[in-house]
Amino acid sequence: LVELASICELVLGTGRVCGDNGQRTCLGHDVGVAGSRPDHVLMSDKVFGIADCVHITEDRAISDHCPISMTFRVPDSSLEDADWGMQSEHVCKPGGCGSRLSMKWRPELAEVYAEALVGNSEMQTQFEQAIAKKDPVSACEAACFCLRSMIVQAAGDAGMTGLVSVCGPLRASRRGAHSPPWFDAACREKRRVFMEALQTGQPLHAREFVR
Repeated sequence: LVELASICELVLGTGRVCGDNGQRTCLGHDVGVAGSRPDHVLMSDKVFGIADCVHITEDRAISDHCPISMTFRVPDSSLEDADWGMQSEHVCKPGGCGSRLSMKWRPELAEVYAEALVGNSEMQTQFEQAIAKKDPVSACEAACFCLRSMIVQAAGDAGMTGLVSVCGPLRASRRGAHSPPWFDAACREKRRVFMEALQTGQPLHAREFVR
């Protein structure tokens, strides 16, 4: 990582920004684990110049890594040319936005799907081993992974999966992403007022506009 920072002329923020003294960020799920520091923030020298502080919490609700947030102090003069247009239309990345796995339920293939689930003895064994773990967090994560894998594999065997473009649904609409069915006129009005509050420089009080 140090060599990468040197080659790319980047600054390693660990131990150099207020609030970050090199403390551990990977604590593990087991009690008594010493922990380590595999998580770091790399930035350019200009970004490092406006780095104000780092906040590292031990709230490990998602994984055994601690969340890291960094606050930057940006001069007002740097915001003169900021784009406040709030462009909502999708813009594809260079080379495209890639594809993702999509599953679609096909009732006529329900029996094939069920047979694939029942016949996947390997994942069933792994699922039973997962829920037998003593640590409830590890057991839940492992069981969730096994269950998800069983569903995806069965759907693939039954011909219910395929690859779809990540940005396809966004390009299909002139107004950007499709709104969910529950996003009615009242929601659109709240969004309009909220975006107007942001554009007029009221981000600290914008929550008053969505009540």
